[in-house]
Amino acid sequence: MMYNEALFERVRSLCGGRFKGEIEESLIDKWEEKLGVCFPDSYREFLRKFGDGSLCGMPYLGGISSEDFSAAWEDTSKYREKGILPQEHLVVATSGDVVKTNGEAYGVDNLYCLDTGHMADGECPVLVYHVWENGEVELEEYASNYWKMFDKMVQELYLEKGVEKEAWLASKGGKRGLPTGMGYKSCFMVVEGVSQKAVLDIFLQGKAKKYTYKDGLAIVGKADIQENTVLVSSVYKKQIYIIGDTVSQFFYDTERFLEKCKELPKVYVYMTHRVSETHGFALVENGELVRFFCYDEDDIRNIGKPLPEEIALEYQLPHSFKDVRNKEKEFTIVNEDVIVELAIRQVGIDVEQYPYKDARVGEMMV
Repeated sequence: MMYNEALFERVRSLCGGRFKGEIEESLIDKWEEKLGVCFPDSYREFLRKFGDGSLCGMPYLGGISSEDFSAAWEDTSKYREKGILPQEHLVVATSGDVVKTNGEAYGVDNLYCLDTGHMADGECPVLVYHVWENGEVELEEYASNYWKMFDKMVQELYLEKGVEKEAWLASKGGKRGLPTGMGYKSCFMVVEGVSQKAVLDIFLQGKAKKYTYKDGLAIVGKADIQENTVLVSSVYKKQIYIIGDTVSQFFYDTERFLEKCKELPKVYVYMTHRVSETHGFALVENGELVRFFCYDEDDIRNIGKPLPEEIALEYQLPHSFKDVRNKEKEFTIVNEDVIVELAIRQVGIDVEQYPYKDARVGEMMV
């Protein structure tokens, strides 16, 4: 594999990242046939190892998730139908930017495409389409194959976000961050002051199975949200992590979760989702809601006084959609970065020292 795995893991530990996990060869063949192109060797390797995912919230690495869904198919079909992409170009990653020119802000979608029409020795180059909201399209060469694209993205993300995060952590006297599986595009709870058994008894139904942390995360990543599958970590620094999309139900069935938390001294809850721009966090002490914030396309709920960490980060989170724009009529920042920075302040640890030991995986009671 032609990418810097050490740097990749460093960026993921600093800024977060989530990947589906291994994909079977037969599934790759199915989507290759449906897309009507030949996948280069490096892209097939990525699919076998990661499936699809996202690093630092962006770019989204569009691959294959399941028998029924492929982000590569969704993105490629969308832009083929618009007449932007020729048949031989396959979208394998996307990102978005807002560029300011002459006081005006313009959105641009960046489409990273495999140029399968120029295949040589099992590989093909990667191009980038910059699709502006005014309809203009710019095209440039980006890398000579998929892994070089991946490596280049990792390096760019490290320079853009990782270096700044390392400086911030150093200023706080440590290398605080979130363990793998927590952070961008994820839902997780952090329970303090109790045993793993107590957490399993309170939140899970049936018998949880024992896995390594890595294998447990892979199972959670592959599960449908309807399965309510979560990972419960072992205790570290008096903290236990519960990771899985089902945790997001806390923000929509809050009273039921509060009932379960009555015997727990302190529980933090976090939710980030870049695609739908649905984000939230909460603090519960002995079943009482101390702080609650949830932002989605339908509503903003802001309950309780700002926590010390919010004040230190100079957050001024909106109470309604009327508050979302600032005095300059620009959108207030309510995104994954807000939630992740807050989580690091509240429950962050020295991620390089975290022991990725045994975990339990089971069905969360909702």
